[in-house]
Amino acid sequence: MSTLRQLQVVESDKEYRVAFVDNCEDWVATFDKTWPEAQEWAANMAYLYNRREGLV
Repeated sequence: MSTLRQLQVVESDKEYRVAFVDNCEDWVATFDKTWPEAQEWAANMAYLYNRREGLV
């Protein structure tokens, strides 16, 4: 049985990365900053996953 891990948004110069809290290099999605809604989508993805899995 695997342990669920919480997601976070990690910002770099070029993108927002949705990654695991315990290892920001282990990402599940990236959103290019040239897209105006990138930050919102990344934050929503992390929030919804964490909420659905009971991690917040």
